[in-house]
Amino acid sequence: MLEFFTARESRCRDLATAFFAEQDWKAVAEAEGRSHDAVRKQWSRCLGMLREAARDEAGPLMEALRLE
Repeated sequence: MLEFFTARESRCRDLATAFFAEQDWKAVAEAEGRSHDAVRKQWSRCLGMLREAARDEAGPLMEALRLE
């Protein structure tokens, strides 16, 4: 997932890194000087980009993303 975002959207990569590090979105928002809501919405858009890409890909990660 990090490679996907590295190639497309650096802000999404940063959020994915925080997600995998199990960081709290409120702490991430504070560190970035953004609102909690803005960070949550950005992460939702990031996941949407990943799901969109998954539509044409194969593999277990992409299958899992299609289920959500």
